[in-house]
Amino acid sequence: MARQSYFPNRGDLVHLNFSPAARHEMADRHYALVLSTRSFSKVTGFALVCPITSNTRPWPFDVILAPGSLPPKAGKAISSAIVTDQVKSVDFRDRDCEFVGTVPEDVLDEALAKVRAIIDSDDPVEELLNR
Repeated sequence: MARQSYFPNRGDLVHLNFSPAARHEMADRHYALVLSTRSFSKVTGFALVCPITSNTRPWPFDVILAPGSLPPKAGKAISSAIVTDQVKSVDFRDRDCEFVGTVPEDVLDEALAKVRAIIDSDDPVEELLNR
């Protein structure tokens, strides 16, 4: 077995396989934002991630990425959104995880704040709408 050389780190953008998935979960290969630390990845073999979609729409849990943050589709820079209400713990080794880049600190901070609002708030939708 080959030795693991990449361990996902907080703020990394990665490309990985989300299949198998259930009902409304994202499936197949997608980009994702890593929320967990490199030390967590090294010790556990897992990474906590938020999937990223190019289906941007007004939604209080999404964090918009600037066009060009991810590789282009069909030669065009596209807008994307980090889906913070679909946090997943993934075995990055078995999901063919590839490093793509990193997000700016303000994007990471916004994504983490939205995840915290979901976890810490009795009414996360109301809290996020009132920001």
